[in-house]
Amino acid sequence: MAIVPKDEEVNWIEFDDNDNCSSECRGWNGEDYRCDCGDRRVSFECLNDGSCICENKEQMIDCPNAYAVAN
Repeated sequence: MAIVPKDEEVNWIEFDDNDNCSSECRGWNGEDYRCDCGDRRVSFECLNDGSCICENKEQMIDCPNAYAVAN
């Protein structure tokens, strides 16, 4: 997990199942395997209805049918 300094500007992504995170967790940066506080592994998943248009992991951050969820 990469440590992101508090003063570095990151577009933090909220994710499902973050109830085990510390209160200071800023979310997930969309790249690392863990959230900001390190308590949860996070990744993108597509909706289960077959509507995902993503070809690969790199495109999922822009996919309207993908969401971030703790694993």
